[in-house]
Amino acid sequence: MNYYAPNVEAATLLIREILPLVRRQLPDAHLLIVGKWLQPELFTLAATYSHVLITGEVSDAARYFHLADVRCVPLNSGGGTRFKILEAFAAGLPVASSSKGAEGLLARNGRELLIADTAHEMADRVVQILSDRLLRRRLCSSAKKMLMRSYTSAVAERQLNSVLVKYGLVPKSTPRIDP
Repeated sequence: MNYYAPNVEAATLLIREILPLVRRQLPDAHLLIVGKWLQPELFTLAATYSHVLITGEVSDAARYFHLADVRCVPLNSGGGTRFKILEAFAAGLPVASSSKGAEGLLARNGRELLIADTAHEMADRVVQILSDRLLRRRLCSSAKKMLMRSYTSAVAERQLNSVLVKYGLVPKSTPRIDP
């Protein structure tokens, strides 16, 4: 099986460094890692902590959002679209992310999510989110508005039509592309 190194690195950082720092301030905190492409060694590592659970691959990760109070995205490498964060926004889940984890998104630090680039900073942001109900509400509200303003299928359709018109692939009078 191919393992996605950035996810393995982030999961290891969560288990070994971030969660212990969070638990110093919030001893009841637990970590749930949902996803595929994780090395078997991570399952062994997680098994040594009673407060860490890794599900492995699941058919629908969104089913697990109701179990979480914050989504932590401590990515330090990798690329691509940050669907993990957009999914959290759509589910009304506050996000603490590294700069790399939120790279390319329109989300702003302190408005739609909190940014942290070290394990200590990330633990502090997670504790801040978990300890402040008003902050959670504000982040989630702003994130949902930004998501609706910038990441819906209607927005994508308008942007695609604009590009197609710009390059002469459809005439300007074409109102839309039907799926």
